[in-house]
Amino acid sequence: MLVLAIKLLMVYVKVSLFRKKLIENVRSNIAFNTLLKKLDLTAKTYLVESEKQFAFCLGIRKPKIYVSNGLLAMLTTQEMEAVLRHEQYHLNNRDTFIMLIASISESLLPFFPLISDLLHNYRIEREIKADAEAIGGLGSEKPLISVLKKLLNTPSLALATTAAIADQDTLEPRIRALVKKDFHFKKFKAKHIFISILSVFVMSIITFAPVQAVEVNHMGENVMMICPNDNECLNACRQEYSANKKNYSEDRMYTPVP
Repeated sequence: MLVLAIKLLMVYVKVSLFRKKLIENVRSNIAFNTLLKKLDLTAKTYLVESEKQFAFCLGIRKPKIYVSNGLLAMLTTQEMEAVLRHEQYHLNNRDTFIMLIASISESLLPFFPLISDLLHNYRIEREIKADAEAIGGLGSEKPLISVLKKLLNTPSLALATTAAIADQDTLEPRIRALVKKDFHFKKFKAKHIFISILSVFVMSIITFAPVQAVEVNHMGENVMMICPNDNECLNACRQEYSANKKNYSEDRMYTPVP
């Protein structure tokens, strides 16, 4: 729990500093503001001064949408509306918080690499649903396809807590889903499956293996010795102490309960 708390604190500080930096460079644009009013996003979106092209939803408690004027200059009004509708889906469904929890789970369980595959597939699924929301609002998929093609070679600024329109890991499967109607994006690496199954097996052995516990008095302090279910370990422990003075308790069999 301590590790989880530390990770959450680190992410919160990182997001807060990044958001503060973005807000310091907020700009205004009449056409952009008109579009925000149309989508009821006026108080939920910031236009940021930056030559880089990006748009993402960021925040944990009160997420907001951040769009660069570099991206605004690159897109048509209809394409920008597609971007905003896409990010609005993430905003309304609090996808940034869900992605944060998923990413922390991944970092806390590195011996289960299958979680990485599940997280990757989940990200793609959420992006495809956000794309569908944007298409439904516009009544056409052409503006969004055009946006994604323009962003193919654009560096992503995505963090663990962002839902970004230009996430490089999800662009290609999203374009295939839009153009070819190919929704077969879920993939699991054989190596990750093998390592994850092996980890479950090893942890099960450790969890359910019976052990013996012996309490001994060492230098005036009671010490609990844990040994596997055999006599070799127990005998070795007892030989360290005087045979004339029984300074250990009777050994007891323990079977861990999950």
